[in-house]
Amino acid sequence: MIVPRHYENLHVLHENTLPERSYYIPASGVMHNLVEHREASDRFQSLCGSWKFRYYSSIYELKEPFYEMKTDLSSFDEIPVPGVWQNAGYDTHQYTNIRYPFPFDPPYVPQNNPCGAYICDFVYHRCADAPEAALNFEGVDSCFYVWLNGQYVGYSQVSHSTSEFDVTGLLAEGTNRLAVLVLKWCDGSYLEDQDKFRMSGIFRDVYLLKRPENGIFDYFIKAKPMEGSAQITADITYKKSIVPTRVTLLDADGNQIGMQQIGVWADGGHGIPEQILTDGGHGIPEQILTDGGHDIPEQSLADGGHDILEQSPADGGHGNTAHICMEVKHPVLWSAEHPYLYTLIFQTEGEVITERVGIREICIKDKRVYFNGRPIVFHGVNRHDFSPETGATVSIEEIKRDMLLMKQHNFNAIRSSHYPNAPYFYQLCDQYGFYVVDEADNESHGPSEIYYENNDFENKSRRWNEAISDNPDFTEPTLDRVRRCVEREKNRPCIVIWSMGNECAYGCTIERALKWTKEFDDTRLTHFESARYHGNRRKYDFSRLDLFSRMYPAPEEITEYLENEPDKPLILIEYSHAMGNGPGDLEEYFQMFHGQELMCGGFVWEWCDHAVAHGRAGNGKTIYYYGGDHGEKIHDGNFCVDGLVYPDRRAHTGLLEYKNVYRPVRAAWDDEAKRELILRNYLDFTNLEDVRITYEVSCDGFITECGELAPLAAEPGKTAKVTLPVQIPAKGKVFLRLFYYSRKAAPLVPAGHCLGFEELPVRNADARNQLAERAMEHLGGQRAARTTVYSDGKPTGQAMAHSGGQLAERAMANLGEQEPALAVTEQDAEIVIRGGAFCYRLDKRTGLFSELEYGGKQYLKRPMEVNIWRAPTDNDMYRKAEWYRAGYDRTAVRAYDASVKRVDGGVRIFCRMSLAADAVQKILVIYTVWTVYENGEIRLMMTVHRQREFPMLPRFGLRLFLDNSFDNVRYYGMGPAESYCDKHRASTHGLYAMRVEEMHEDYIRPQENGSHYDCSYVVTEGEKWGLAAFGEKEFSFNVSHYTQEELTEKKHNFELVPCGDMVLCLDYAQCGIGSESCGPGLPEKYRFERREFVFTIKLVPYSRKEK
Repeated sequence: MIVPRHYENLHVLHENTLPERSYYIPASGVMHNLVEHREASDRFQSLCGSWKFRYYSSIYELKEPFYEMKTDLSSFDEIPVPGVWQNAGYDTHQYTNIRYPFPFDPPYVPQNNPCGAYICDFVYHRCADAPEAALNFEGVDSCFYVWLNGQYVGYSQVSHSTSEFDVTGLLAEGTNRLAVLVLKWCDGSYLEDQDKFRMSGIFRDVYLLKRPENGIFDYFIKAKPMEGSAQITADITYKKSIVPTRVTLLDADGNQIGMQQIGVWADGGHGIPEQILTDGGHGIPEQILTDGGHDIPEQSLADGGHDILEQSPADGGHGNTAHICMEVKHPVLWSAEHPYLYTLIFQTEGEVITERVGIREICIKDKRVYFNGRPIVFHGVNRHDFSPETGATVSIEEIKRDMLLMKQHNFNAIRSSHYPNAPYFYQLCDQYGFYVVDEADNESHGPSEIYYENNDFENKSRRWNEAISDNPDFTEPTLDRVRRCVEREKNRPCIVIWSMGNECAYGCTIERALKWTKEFDDTRLTHFESARYHGNRRKYDFSRLDLFSRMYPAPEEITEYLENEPDKPLILIEYSHAMGNGPGDLEEYFQMFHGQELMCGGFVWEWCDHAVAHGRAGNGKTIYYYGGDHGEKIHDGNFCVDGLVYPDRRAHTGLLEYKNVYRPVRAAWDDEAKRELILRNYLDFTNLEDVRITYEVSCDGFITECGELAPLAAEPGKTAKVTLPVQIPAKGKVFLRLFYYSRKAAPLVPAGHCLGFEELPVRNADARNQLAERAMEHLGGQRAARTTVYSDGKPTGQAMAHSGGQLAERAMANLGEQEPALAVTEQDAEIVIRGGAFCYRLDKRTGLFSELEYGGKQYLKRPMEVNIWRAPTDNDMYRKAEWYRAGYDRTAVRAYDASVKRVDGGVRIFCRMSLAADAVQKILVIYTVWTVYENGEIRLMMTVHRQREFPMLPRFGLRLFLDNSFDNVRYYGMGPAESYCDKHRASTHGLYAMRVEEMHEDYIRPQENGSHYDCSYVVTEGEKWGLAAFGEKEFSFNVSHYTQEELTEKKHNFELVPCGDMVLCLDYAQCGIGSESCGPGLPEKYRFERREFVFTIKLVPYSRKEK
């Protein structure tokens, strides 16, 4: 073996790396654009690009010292850096959540450890003012050895942290060769068992920093608000000894508001010469120099409302450290809503470091979390670094896209699950305004799933910590990971909580890391959810944990904690598992967060679906692979496809649901009779007057009145009252809707952006949808007046509402006048009913219609079905096992008898029926009454009894297979997004018009989707014929070109095959969605557990008339 086995040695974590320090990019002059354009600094040299690469399936296959200058590179391939080698076609992808993908034998890893040899040739020119060079790797998975020009540089691990090497003595003027050997596994892999695809390689940037021989090495800034002022301090560490330093403070407008000097310049002056302040003589482009001002103004210290109090003189320090302290009068505080940043500039003769500072304070008082003196609730989300094309390699543009979506969907906080992100991620959070839980690259989940003779959860929870987290051998590796996380990002105002890691269980390693963290940084809180998992071998110390952290607790567990006099605030570091169609419980959590003072919010799991893109299928869909699709044996299937957005960042309906649940303003009736509303401001630092509010009144989907409220003032957390003298129609389903818009532009949120909406039902004399009511009451009598046929184009907005209403009216009007009496023929197996324009056949063996012919058109492509099955959602993960056991997926209906009776204007058929499956008893007993009227209308009433033995139903309703031409759908109900009994806050009641394919939500793993809740009617129409369904009570429906069997069977959306028909499901009800894929069971109020119910619906076939 050409390298020492550091990768299996817990006592050699790093070799020749520089000490940890805060992240910054130096330059020769003041630069304000280095967050997004660090390559613009003349002291930054990127080594990213195309490197030479050779993959070995085992470290033992690498026999030649490839790092030597004489190495022949003709057999090497090209690979992008940064990047992961699995995405470049080497090795294979593997997704696992908990289990280690290799034998559990710490610190040892597989003997045949895959590795990649990297070579980069680059040109280096020494800078006279900055002759030293530091080589930086921001992310390498899992460990790596480095050589420069054939000489050994060092070794490092901890995949998601920065490793820095001093390579000054090894660099040559001109061409140089950098060689890196990356191993797939190392002893650190036992601490990197995160829920993610396991990817390998140099996945973040590699670069050189050109540094002076002496100067600033590190600094720790603390900016704390006080009564009427703020104190900004900085502890500065120099490389060798203190050098003259000028520290200047600017406000957000670039005005100088403070300055301190350390030491005396060699020329006796007090600052850097003008040419150094401008461009240092290194030709920095003009557009960069003028971005925010390239020089430090020499104006007075009182400017722009910021004053410097009598400031402490700079501490000359001793050895290589110094201290400065500045106090700012009337400071502008940083928050997620108003991310105000000051600039602190460190200038030495050889270099300038430009840093941004936010003044803020987070603390706990009376067991409640306060931020800048106000109680805070985190509206957060967990975010992995992931791209479907490049894996763990994520560009700054992709990060900004994520933040844009998060900000515009009302998130204020991000957890860097489960490792530190790239350093510019945190700078962007400073800039755009996000509270951050920064998490160390530390997870040892695997020991919870190794073999135990007693495999119950309680025993595993007690013993989980034995192998690693309570093992002193892992104390230094754990502490190292926490230090590297904290040290690098200690100056970021956005970070408010340090996380010791994720899902490790608790022990001496975490206790030691917490002790160091609290001693090092007293300005932030700490949390570690896994503290609740430990044995009884000793008493554990939890005193340095500030928060009690939980994942996915049931509401009753939360209540129990809050009612037992807890000593810590409660944070849900993960909740509402957003896998597939979901989550369905966001509203319940919102109410808890804002109704319980000891709760400080939570972080939805998670932001994006993790799936690897493999080109496009023949149907044009992206081929996304998840766990098991790459041939791996140890995997966790699609459990990684659990985000609020798809891999390409299209929004799931769950993201739309989140946005409106967490709208910043909520309204309720204070006195409905007087039209008085009360509006609560849920923002933390913004007055309600910064929110523009419009309103509209809708009746049966038509807008009857609209307007805009005058600006309302309400401090954060407070309420305002307003009277709306609107006119309310006496009949119809009436709603008052309020829309909330940003009045001013904010970071990532333009002025006029819709922040959310409110929909309040309004009481009136008759709150029934009048069109549906006329349809249900008509029963073959006089028709509504005919209406004009609408345009075939897809309507939107008011046009959509108008055409949707016309289409439903036409379903009634186009039938014409009273038809002649019906002819009824009864045979052994069927009842045939003929009218002037129709012929219907009811199968006496099932009690359902097998044919519906109207106007010469056969509507049904298959016989009707009683339907209780839905393609299991990801959140049906556990309840579906009972559904399968009960046979819900394979039911058939039978009729015991069918009798016909003539009634006024039609025929009535009575059927006694049951629903059952092979090998099990009857599931449902159904008493059915069909009424067929002389004009072709059909009314159904089913009285249903569920047998006591059986579990809750997925759904109950009718399934119709209609001609595929019935592609235009209009309905009154909740839309336009899919909606369910516990997931409909992104929808409003209205008239909506769509095509069938538009109503399919294409989840990566196919499942139930596209339902619409609380509907009065739905109309499906083709070129010449249509079918309308009206409910006596509100119902749900969905339409699709895919059957529920197809959605159940197929594992990927790109595999779906349309059935050739249009499938219409008319549902009395569906079970709720919830978030049980990794969370509490479905709340009782959302379970479809009714023992008895009555389902009534009316079907109206019709033919279209010429315009």
